[in-house]
Amino acid sequence: MTALDRLTGFLGGDCSAAGIEDAAAHFDVSERTVEALLANSGAIPASWVSDYTQTRPPYSMGA
Repeated sequence: MTALDRLTGFLGGDCSAAGIEDAAAHFDVSERTVEALLANSGAIPASWVSDYTQTRPPYSMGA
């Protein structure tokens, strides 16, 4: 059984924010990990994945 099989079995079709949060807690991973696995498999649209992009690097690039 793959990680995706276990995740989709746990979710039982519930890919809501609450379902993703519950799955993250159950498997002791971040919600981002659950979202990425679901998006990469096509179970949810990639646009549903939380946007953690920063507008600037976390450190100085020098100059």
